Amino acid sequence: LTDGLTDESARLIRREEHFVLTSTDFTGLTDPSEVESKAAIILAQISGAARLVLGSPSSLTTGNVERVGNDGQQHRFIMTKPGVLSWRALPATVRVGRPDGTEDVHRPADPVRKALAAARGDEALAKALRLRDRAAFGWAELYRLFEVVEAGAGSAELVSRAWTTAAQMRRFKRSANSVGASGDDARHGTEATAPP
Repeated sequence: LTDGLTDESARLIRREEHFVLTSTDFTGLTDPSEVESKAAIILAQISGAARLVLGSPSSLTTGNVERVGNDGQQHRFIMTKPGVLSWRALPATVRVGRPDGTEDVHRPADPVRKALAAARGDEALAKALRLRDRAAFGWAELYRLFEVVEAGAGSAELVSRAWTTAAQMRRFKRSANSVGASGDDARHGTEATAPP
C-alpha cells in the first residue's frame, strides 16, 4: 500500500512500527476530530480496496492525529474513544416459597426448553432460532430474521398480538434498505427513494 498510495489525495507512509496517512483533504481542517473523521472515511475506502484487490484480512483504523506547523514543529493529538464497561450476570433461578411449604421454581433456561420443543414442529421458528445465533447483527441479518418471523407468524398476527404495527414494519424495512438511513450497512448499495 505504501508503494501504491503516493498521490497527494491519499499518501500512506511507513514510520517505524506504524503508518501515517497524509491527504490534501485535511487541508484547512483545524479540529483534530474533523481530521480523524475524514481519515476514517479515507481509510475505510483504502481498506475496502485492499480487501478486494489484495485479500487483506483486516481493516485500517485511525490512531493519533498529527499536525506539522509552518515551523516544522509536530503537534500530536491523542484521540481517545469513549469506553464502555459491560458486566452481565446470568439470570438467577427464582424460588417462590408459599406458607404451605410448596414453592414455584423459575429457571432462566425454562424458556429455552419451551422454544426448542416448539421449534420441533415449526420450521419457521427453528430457522429463526438458527438465524438468531449470531454474535452481531447488521441490517441484512436483521432483515432476514424479520422475514422468517413475518412469514412464520404472518403480518396480521404480528399486528393483532401488538408485537408491532404495520407502520413500524414498513419503517424497519425501508430503514434496512436505505443508504440514507443505514449508511454502508444498508441492504441496498444505492438510494432509489427518499430515506425514511
